[in-house]
Amino acid sequence: MQSSGKQLQSYEDHLLDSCRTLGFNKKNIEKSKQYAEEVSKQIIAYAKSDNYNRNSNYPTYTPSEGEGKWYPTPPGFFAPIEPYFNKFRLFTLDTCNQFRPKPPAEFSKNKNSEFFY
Repeated sequence: MQSSGKQLQSYEDHLLDSCRTLGFNKKNIEKSKQYAEEVSKQIIAYAKSDNYNRNSNYPTYTPSEGEGKWYPTPPGFFAPIEPYFNKFRLFTLDTCNQFRPKPPAEFSKNKNSEFFY
């Protein structure tokens, strides 16, 4: 999640106000905030080693043109999202080889081909 600090502060303030309204005491709220800050520090330290911070160092991905190639489509013509995702450390898997998908159908214009199904 990459929200702005202002947005997150607003959400935090609202959450804390809700907790007070529900009757949580000040000591429990403070202890919970301290715990959340410790967990957050560990998550940030873990994230710093996943290579995502190097994402901006990769060249801009430019799709190649031609039949069977991926390129942005209507209505948004959006650029690819995270084209270098394979460069980042996996979050839950040991390797990407744990769950190998079957190869995609070969590109074909034949309406009776596997590609059209």
